[in-house]
Amino acid sequence: MKTSRLLFAITWRGGAWGLLVGAILGAAFGAIFAGKLFDLGLVEQSGAIPSSDYPPAIADFMAGFLALLGGIVGGGVGMPIGWMVGASDGFLIGMLLRASTDPMGKIRINRSVLFTISMLYTSVASLLGFIVILRFYSTQSAATSLWLLAIVIVPSLIAGIALGFVSQLLVLWYEREVRR
Repeated sequence: MKTSRLLFAITWRGGAWGLLVGAILGAAFGAIFAGKLFDLGLVEQSGAIPSSDYPPAIADFMAGFLALLGGIVGGGVGMPIGWMVGASDGFLIGMLLRASTDPMGKIRINRSVLFTISMLYTSVASLLGFIVILRFYSTQSAATSLWLLAIVIVPSLIAGIALGFVSQLLVLWYEREVRR
């Protein structure tokens, strides 16, 4: 398999899987985050919703609506970030596979090493993406607080693990292509 064909094919596969993972994880994170903001009373403190004692039915509706809205926004943000990180991760995995394949088509790099490299790369890239988004949408002092940093570390690690598993799918595809 020619190197250019390998890199193109594995990059778009990584981007497609990253888009899917980014949409799902972004929607889940957005829904959970927006629901927790309401539960913790942070929405009332911001002045966006007037402070009062909500009847339980209205409070449940508002929490559900915020979770739905957070899921839509989270999925919308997760898709482009997932695509960019997934495509660049696919390109990285493609380069590592090409460099570690002998002329007979045997891969000399361990899958667990590729999983770890992919997981670390994706975690760091996702963490940087979350920090950029938080700094863009919040004030300077709020974006550097420890609480917000903790909010971005957990989803970044989850995204890293998810794309670590995607790297295993990319390796399986590569092995099938090399055997042809």
